[in-house]
Amino acid sequence: DIHFAASKIFKKYFDRNNHSKGATSIRYIINSKEKIRNDVSNGNNDTKHKSNKKTYCKAINKMFDESNGRKAEIHPNIFDHPHRVIFEHMENTHYRLFLRSQYCKQLLAAVAGQEEIFRKLINQEIL
Repeated sequence: DIHFAASKIFKKYFDRNNHSKGATSIRYIINSKEKIRNDVSNGNNDTKHKSNKKTYCKAINKMFDESNGRKAEIHPNIFDHPHRVIFEHMENTHYRLFLRSQYCKQLLAAVAGQEEIFRKLINQEIL
């Protein structure tokens, strides 16, 4: 049942009552990537910038609210947006950390060694 699976993911990552470090971090990252709408108030050139009140996390909390029951229609792609946002964030942040890690240096050294062996095999220096 798609509603059951979606509600498990919702409770683990998006439920505003879940105050775990992981869930809080995910909600923060997703909300920080939301586009901000600037509203102009007052006609006398005073502009007030108000952040967009409707975010993905607020919308999904409303969708899974107990008062709505199972009225909201759940689609299989409901978590595609946060998945994409979190993936891009991790790629931008953690990929750079990986490149500086000792594991990456060892991996590059191993690949370089294998390339040398393949080069010799191709040039028939080892047969």
